Amino acid sequence: MLTNPLAKALFWTLVHSLWIGLIVAALAALLIVLTHRTRAAFRYNALCCLLGGFVLATGLVFARQFDAPGRLMPVRTTANVMSSLSPVKTITPTRVTHALDQAAPWLLICWWVCFLF
Repeated sequence: MLTNPLAKALFWTLVHSLWIGLIVAALAALLIVLTHRTRAAFRYNALCCLLGGFVLATGLVFARQFDAPGRLMPVRTTANVMSSLSPVKTITPTRVTHALDQAAPWLLICWWVCFLF
C-alpha cells in the first residue's frame, strides 16, 4: 500500500485541486465570454495555458505537501486550550486536519475507486 506521507500528499493535493480547478474554470469562463469575437486559435491557446497552469499549480501543491509531512505543527489557540479543559470535545480545524491525515490512505483509495467506476 502507499506510504503514509505519500498518501497524505496525494490526498491533500486532490483536495486542493478542487478549489484550484474551480478558479481555473471561472477564469476559463471569463476568457470565453471576453474573447467570443476573437479567433478560435487564440482562445484555444489561452485555454491550453490555463490548463497548463492548473497542472503546474497542482504539481506545486503536491511537491509542497510531500516535502512537508511534519512541518505543519498544531497551533495552540484559545479553542484548543478550552477544549482540553472541558469534558466536551469541540470540533476544531486542527482535529479535522489530523483526522483526515489519519484516514488519508483509505480516503485516497475511495476517491480512486469512485473515479474509476
